[in-house]
Amino acid sequence: MILDKITSSEIKNLTIPKLYQLAREIRREIIDTVITNGGHLSGNLGVVELTIALHYVFDFPKDKLIFDVGHQCYTHKLLTGRYERFKTLRKKDGISGFPKKSESKYDVFDSGHSGNSASVGLGLARARDLAGEKFEVISLVGDASLTTGMCLEALNDAGANPTKQIVILNDNNMSIAGNVGAVSASLTKLRTKSTYKRIKRKLVSIVSKHVKGPETISKFKRVKNSFKYMLMRGVFFEEFGLKYLGPIDGHNFKELIEYLTLAKNETESIVLHVITRKGKGCVEAEENPGKYHGISPLINSGIKAKSYSDIFGETLTELAEKDEKIVAVTAAMRDGTGLTRFAKEHRDRFFDVGIAEEHAVTMSAGLALGGYKPYFAVYSSFLQRGYDQLIEDVALQGLPVRICVDRSGIVGSDGETHQGIYDNGYLNTIPDLTILTPCGKDALKEALIWSKDYDKPLIIKYPRGACEPQNKVRFIPYKWCHLIDADSKIVILSVGASMSAEAEKAAFILAEKGIQTDVVCVNCIKPLDKELLLSLKNKTVVTIEDNVEDGGFGSVVNDFFCKNRIKTDLHILALKNTFVTHATVNETLEANGLSAKNIAEYVKNIIN
Repeated sequence: MILDKITSSEIKNLTIPKLYQLAREIRREIIDTVITNGGHLSGNLGVVELTIALHYVFDFPKDKLIFDVGHQCYTHKLLTGRYERFKTLRKKDGISGFPKKSESKYDVFDSGHSGNSASVGLGLARARDLAGEKFEVISLVGDASLTTGMCLEALNDAGANPTKQIVILNDNNMSIAGNVGAVSASLTKLRTKSTYKRIKRKLVSIVSKHVKGPETISKFKRVKNSFKYMLMRGVFFEEFGLKYLGPIDGHNFKELIEYLTLAKNETESIVLHVITRKGKGCVEAEENPGKYHGISPLINSGIKAKSYSDIFGETLTELAEKDEKIVAVTAAMRDGTGLTRFAKEHRDRFFDVGIAEEHAVTMSAGLALGGYKPYFAVYSSFLQRGYDQLIEDVALQGLPVRICVDRSGIVGSDGETHQGIYDNGYLNTIPDLTILTPCGKDALKEALIWSKDYDKPLIIKYPRGACEPQNKVRFIPYKWCHLIDADSKIVILSVGASMSAEAEKAAFILAEKGIQTDVVCVNCIKPLDKELLLSLKNKTVVTIEDNVEDGGFGSVVNDFFCKNRIKTDLHILALKNTFVTHATVNETLEANGLSAKNIAEYVKNIIN
């Protein structure tokens, strides 16, 4: 076995056959670990050879490798001193599923969201040149990331300036749910340009017979590239003023090493176009890369319960059958947001805009302006990118765009970059925006049914994962409902489905100790249920939310009590204003004082 002994610097001593052996061992390790721990499978299996070749050619950590799609870093971690800890991947106190500067000197940048590596790389390269230092900067970009505005802005900037960086386009013709748009079509042309490939094969055949020596071979390569630029005039990247090499077989070590070495020896910025196969080495992942993009632990997983994303997708599909004005929008997250069925049954009314959340928000505004009822389904942490558009193009215009915020709250093992724990704060600040937080699967369904005729900007938030056992609370617009009504002097205000479930369990624990509490499900955090809040005078009130405390629901309730001079004993249970690391959802709740046990103990201490 090679993997258990190899380091990044020692890879350079391996022969080509040994490199392929190392690739097989890495794939086995990734598959075994992801099956046990959960994680991102198909993407990581696709970049094994490419990552090994990068370590073969470049001198990390002196040279800098910046991941754009951070969840494709598993091979990199295995090659940089983390083999012994790899079994702890995504576990509490274990290694992250994404690059982390605090974890290793080989991790240059904390990468969680796509589209930023070309910008980071260009800035780092400019800093290098200003400081008079010598090292290579390699930005690894996914093909789907080219649809992000930031990536295109970075390429535009890089092409107009002499600073050298290497941009490696990892082209697997897949985002999480398949690539879309004109950029994807352009890349397809690059991959399949038959005239160029035919002439290239003929030239290779000729040179192998007649051309000898490194100097002559170098001249031949320049001639070959001239043919390429002539035949493929107008290549996407050359329009940015960037040199382009490719397409290259991303699973062929000889070819990878040759072209990576060429890129290393270049004096100007260059784009290296590498074709990989997502899921390579695992038949199931190759045949269905979207399904195996990110998976839960498969061992003892049992029957999969319906998630809130499933409920959202099913309900919207059913509503669209009766209402032809309903349209669905996603930013390369069709499957993750539960819109797979909608896309099949209402193809003409389904729009996947690629990794372009800003565009998705504003395009939805245009749909609403045209008389349609857009539902933009997006993860909470990804919606952060569309904050300006949400203010300027939706709320300010008063347009009835319905933004369905999936993964709101704690998400677990994806860690800091994906936690949906800021949305209460950043959404609360936007005028004329209604924010719904349904407290269960039935309440979510009822909120969606109600929303189809709502004529103002609307947010509907729900958590990640399986639906909690159903409570009896239904959705009533703008009203909060008692989950437990014990006519107690202690009232818990719980925001959304996850926290309502924990609050209810906490109330049962307290009841066993002889302490009665009221539990109120907060189905809507904007506007507040002022009538219910006014009724809490002289009571002990505990607000619970799996969002950061600063600017969150508890802060807004506190402001309301102060402005209206309502005397209460108010306590806010929320996340501190810090970044929340990876662990399971339950472990994260426990560590941050938001589990049922924590809540019960907190209330008990208040009374004592």
